[in-house]
Amino acid sequence: MSGSIVARGLRAETPDRVLFDGLDLTIASATRLAVVGANGSGKSTLLAFLSGARDLTAGMVERQPADLTVGLLRQEPDRSSTETAAAWIGRVTGVAEAEAEFATCAEALASGTAEAADRYDRMLDQWTRLGCADFAARLGEITADLGLNQRLLDQPTAVLSGGEAARLALCAVEMSRFDVLCLDEPTNDLDLAGLARLERFVHDRRGALVLVSHDRAFLKATVTSVLDLTPDGPELFAGGWQAYLDEKQRRHHLAADAFGRFDREKTRLSREMQKQREWEDQGKARIRRKAGDKLDKYQVFAQSQRAEKRGGAATAAGRALERLDEVDKPWEGWDLRFEIATADRAGSRVMWWVDAVVTFDDVQIGPFSEEIVHGERVHLAGPNGSGKTSLLRAALGEVGLSSGIAGIGQSIIVGVIDQRRDALGDQPDVVSWLASEAGLDVSHARSLLAKFGLSAEHLGRPVPTWSTGERTRAHLALLQARGVNLVVLDEPTNHLDLEAIEQVEQALTAYAGTIVVISHDRRFVEHLAPTRTIELPNPRSSLLSRQ
Repeated sequence: MSGSIVARGLRAETPDRVLFDGLDLTIASATRLAVVGANGSGKSTLLAFLSGARDLTAGMVERQPADLTVGLLRQEPDRSSTETAAAWIGRVTGVAEAEAEFATCAEALASGTAEAADRYDRMLDQWTRLGCADFAARLGEITADLGLNQRLLDQPTAVLSGGEAARLALCAVEMSRFDVLCLDEPTNDLDLAGLARLERFVHDRRGALVLVSHDRAFLKATVTSVLDLTPDGPELFAGGWQAYLDEKQRRHHLAADAFGRFDREKTRLSREMQKQREWEDQGKARIRRKAGDKLDKYQVFAQSQRAEKRGGAATAAGRALERLDEVDKPWEGWDLRFEIATADRAGSRVMWWVDAVVTFDDVQIGPFSEEIVHGERVHLAGPNGSGKTSLLRAALGEVGLSSGIAGIGQSIIVGVIDQRRDALGDQPDVVSWLASEAGLDVSHARSLLAKFGLSAEHLGRPVPTWSTGERTRAHLALLQARGVNLVVLDEPTNHLDLEAIEQVEQALTAYAGTIVVISHDRRFVEHLAPTRTIELPNPRSSLLSRQ
């Protein structure tokens, strides 16, 4: 169904600040809109407003026509010990609700009223458009195509691995038949094959799409417009991702030039006013000194005139300064100046695996043998389920091996950002945690966390209520405070805003130690400039080929 969403005067706020206000937006049937902005700027909140998943604070959202279907698919499946993967897909695609509503309408049809018949017809149309008729067949086909074991559909979502959760989320995206689809970080944890599938889905999809994503290559390939939630207010850019970047850069250069001209003129007038006043004061002082030498009245008058002329010039410069139109300094974004502290170099042998084998469920990873030496920038690549995270954790001593050995050098100090960002656990006091881990006093730890955007409001909340982006910032604060000679990053760009990603890229460029990274973010890997890429195969493909 073709249609549109019209939003007017939307406002989002937290207890301590306004995220956005007065936001007007129209989502037409051909829209491919990216919503960007810093962490905490209200991107996910806006998607929830548009989809109806969250009540409005202010303003209105109108669907045209009224029965337009709008869906929201969040970053990953809800982790539940009772809801199965199949039930989760049915719920988030709107199929489960439509099935229940359709059954209710079918029962009411027995009453024979015109109202019941009309309601049944409208619900039948929606049931059809949401893809309920062939839901089971499509689910089996897509999960098989994605390499998901059919047994997984009957398992609780809480037991899914990161790769399985990513593929299940992609399955839900491909299963959805909403007229307008809102996607919140759909690229998180997807491998290159998954990203390619998602791009094809976006290109082939007929209905409107609104998405939040940090993946710059994906945004460049898919979106036709960008809504930027800046501190100065929301602003819409047409023409796609590259056009948005070009226009932002052009505006920044113009603003920087205007501010530069204003600042130079302000400095010139201020100095001129100060210089003229100093000369005026010096002239008056000379008159007072020489008055004792009994200057004639003509000499006193001439010197007084010169002093007054200096004073007039100073006043003129002051008035010109007052008339000078104020020009604000361009907003510089997230000026974190993030650096990774480097510990003393250890031995040349940093991390190794010798015939290492990790086994889980019916899959064997390995045997795997590799050695990473000091100063290398290693990109550990491969499809989801190839064992990248498991092998890294085995070397760090966090996962046991079925056979073989793995480890790190004795003098290696490791800084880790893990895929789930769960190293914080359920810490009751993050300030004390950072102070203890980094050897800081409490006041310094609190200041450092504030620098990473973690205010008293965050620190007053239990860690389990923190977003993944907020937990990532706490990990980054630890990396900056604690000297390490090995940095291990597992999908570090997930849940970070674009400016934060650029800060991390700059920090890694300047870092002199060893880096091991798992990432499917193509732009991030390009900036990392790895000295070596270790590609892991899909173990399920290997298993099939042996059978």
